[in-house]
Amino acid sequence: MKRMLLRIMCLSITALILLLSTACGASNGANENAEPTASADSSPTQATEPKTEQTTAPQTEEPRPMAVTYPISEIYDKLKLHGRTQLVSGGLACDFTASGIEFSVCAEGAVELKVQPTKDAYFTVWIDGVRQEQRFYAPVGSATLTLANFSDGQFHTVRVLKQTEAQFSLCLFQSLSFLGELGEKPAESDTYIEFIGDSILCGHGNLCLNGEQGQGTALYEDGTIAFAYLTSEALGADCSIVSCSGVGLDKGFTSFKATDFYPMQSYYRNSAIVYDFSRTPDLVVINLGTNDQTKGSAKAAVMEGVTCLIGMVREKYGRVNIVWTYNMMGDNNVIPWIREAIEALGGEGAGLYLCELNRDRQGGNGHPTEDGHLIAARKLRLFLQEKNLLT
Repeated sequence: MKRMLLRIMCLSITALILLLSTACGASNGANENAEPTASADSSPTQATEPKTEQTTAPQTEEPRPMAVTYPISEIYDKLKLHGRTQLVSGGLACDFTASGIEFSVCAEGAVELKVQPTKDAYFTVWIDGVRQEQRFYAPVGSATLTLANFSDGQFHTVRVLKQTEAQFSLCLFQSLSFLGELGEKPAESDTYIEFIGDSILCGHGNLCLNGEQGQGTALYEDGTIAFAYLTSEALGADCSIVSCSGVGLDKGFTSFKATDFYPMQSYYRNSAIVYDFSRTPDLVVINLGTNDQTKGSAKAAVMEGVTCLIGMVREKYGRVNIVWTYNMMGDNNVIPWIREAIEALGGEGAGLYLCELNRDRQGGNGHPTEDGHLIAARKLRLFLQEKNLLT
């Protein structure tokens, strides 16, 4: 009996051990796929600091360099001058038809010219020898003309000339503004022509038809497309156009004669300052007589005017060739007198020539049109070639 009881107790203890062992195994089995925990000697996990976004002061762009303004007097030696010009207080006086400046510039952005006309004035601009379509306008007072905008870092040649005659508006070129540098002064042409004359050379009325309102104003006049400038441009010549609407050899629509107007630097600016005649032309072209015919000048007075004017030219320049053009507006009555005076001075043997141009009175106030001037320029060039006057 005691032996049986002892055997039952042993079996009970064995069953209890098995039960405990099974329970532990079940606990271990539940973590078979769990990540192993760090061993006691592993380094402790570092706590992660919360990320903070780095901030820097906002980047500001470098200020764009500003254009520099150069008074014309300070850059005078870099400018090629066109026509009769003079430095005066406040700038460069560019009063005459097709007077102005030319320069070489490497610029970033706008190239601007500040001008000061006494009345409305208009200008033509060429970039690298190419005439720009825009007609530049400056009202009385002060105006800034944007001549060009560049961005290629290259040097360009810029020419700006006044379309408007002195009688309509005197003008100062005051300053140039740009970001960059000026190049060397553009070279003068090997050929230089001086023109002396009246409204025809000024281009009076060549931008409108006869009878249009406002035809006798600067708005309808462009001397850079009149036959004088067109002839010079086609020949690659520099030129000076000393002309004035209404002037005559003896009588006209002005209070003075051509022989009063011609010797002065700029008669309408200051009638007492004499021009220096420092550059001798290869040829002088004169277009006068129309106003004398209109006003009824006498033969003797016209012939005296011809003789006096040619004498002035020869006194200043020596035996330069002179071509007298006529016929664009009709001056048939006085031309025989002009011819007689020229023959008396030696005619072609003395370097004095007469060149008949085409008649055209379809423009403003009965003046030649733009097309008429184109034809006249071609006729004059052919005449100069035929007479071999510029070789």
